[in-house]
Amino acid sequence: MIFPAFARMRGLFFCFAVALAAPSTAQALDLHRERKPVAMPAFQLEAHSGAPFGVKQLRDRWSLVLIGYTYCPDICPMALAELNDVLASFTARHPGLPLPQIVFVGVDPERDREILPSYVASFHPAMVGVTGRPAEIDKLVAAIRGFYKLDPKDADGNYLVQHSASISVIDDTGHMVARVNPPLDPDATADLIRTLMHEGSAPRWSLRMICFDRPRCGRSERNRCGRRAGVPNMPAWSCC
Repeated sequence: MIFPAFARMRGLFFCFAVALAAPSTAQALDLHRERKPVAMPAFQLEAHSGAPFGVKQLRDRWSLVLIGYTYCPDICPMALAELNDVLASFTARHPGLPLPQIVFVGVDPERDREILPSYVASFHPAMVGVTGRPAEIDKLVAAIRGFYKLDPKDADGNYLVQHSASISVIDDTGHMVARVNPPLDPDATADLIRTLMHEGSAPRWSLRMICFDRPRCGRSERNRCGRRAGVPNMPAWSCC
């Protein structure tokens, strides 16, 4: 005889085992999945081309957004070079899929505005550099949970900018669904983006965990799990 509590534990164990056995692109990356997609607010910036850039430009296609400044000595050029490799890998590994746009947010508009066109073009012709008034920059930076701080100028008028380095993954509805920290493995990052595109806003683990104890996993319990995970309607085979 198998006691109900033990049967449920056995079911959960099998769920956990399935999740661990499933290959995961994210294992090679420093990845944070948002429990609930974060909507991007209204903001008004300017692209390096001179065109307006706001939340509308973050919809209808996937975007990888990072903040920085054109005078950055190390973090920004390294991250942008890695993203260039990610785009190349994505094109090779997932032909036919729309290429995500790379958005570089210049948080030092005083120096960035004039240099942005040539700066982003030196990494990839499809990259978009944006900047604008500090108040508008702050709206976007806060939404992607980033930060920046301009250091005091030295005697020659030079200064550094402290800033976060994570790359925010924005889906085609204008919601942040994940953040990835450098360094970026090109193939793993390309596969991750493909996976996120396929899943939409559903957390990956919820789709990989299959319940072997279905009789004790009712709809109300699944819905509670779904609300915590950001999936309103958990499928019947998902694990609670």
